[in-house]
Amino acid sequence: MSMMQIAVLTVLPAAVAFAAAMDLFTMKIPNPISVLLVLAFFPMALFAGLDPWSIANHLAAGVLMLVVGVILFIPGWFGGGDAKLMAAIGLWIGADNLLAYTLYVALAGGLIAVVFFSVRAVPLPRALLGEAWALRLLAECEMRSAEARETTAQDLFQEALGLGAELGMRPLVAHCHAGLAMFHQRMGEPQKAQEHLTVATTMYREMGMTYWLEKAKAELTEAE
Repeated sequence: MSMMQIAVLTVLPAAVAFAAAMDLFTMKIPNPISVLLVLAFFPMALFAGLDPWSIANHLAAGVLMLVVGVILFIPGWFGGGDAKLMAAIGLWIGADNLLAYTLYVALAGGLIAVVFFSVRAVPLPRALLGEAWALRLLAECEMRSAEARETTAQDLFQEALGLGAELGMRPLVAHCHAGLAMFHQRMGEPQKAQEHLTVATTMYREMGMTYWLEKAKAELTEAE
C-alpha cells in the first residue's frame, strides 16, 4: 500500500468525520476543514512521490467537484460548505476514483434521506413533546413577571409556536397565539394582538376548546 493510499484511508476519513460531526451539531461545515485538507494534500503528494501528471489528475478532480458543488449550490440543493468539502475530497481521491466516490455519496445520501424521513414519521416520545409545552410555560411566566424583559416572552412564545407547529401540536399552537395576543396587547400593539387572537380563537373553535376560547377573549379584554 502506497503512502498516498494510507493517507487517503486515515487522514481524509478523520477530517471528513469531523466535518460531518460539525455539520450534525452546528448545521455548518467550517471552511478551515476544507482549507486544511487542500493545503495538506500538496506536501502529502510530494512526500508520497506523486509525479506531476498524477498531481494534475488530482487537481482536475478537485476542480471538477467544486464546479459540480457550485452548480448544486446555486438553486439551493447544496450548502456552500458541502461544495467546498466535496472539492477537497475530490482533490484527495483523484479523477480515477471520482465516479465510484460520486456513486457512493449518492447512495449514502439517499439512504440517510430515507432514514431521516422514516424517523420523522414516528411520533416523538412524550419527553420531547414536553419541551414545547415547557417553552410556552416559561413564556407565560416571563410575560407575567414584574421584571419581564420585553422580547424574552415573545421569543419564547415564538420558539414554542415553531416547535409545536412542526410537531403538529395544535392546542399548544393555539395557546401560543393567545399568549402572543396578550403580549402585544400589553406592549400597546392592538393590531398584532388582534391578529394572534383571531388565529387562536379560530383554532380553539375548530378543536371545540370552548373554555379556552372564552378565556382568551376575557383575558385580552382585561388587558385593554
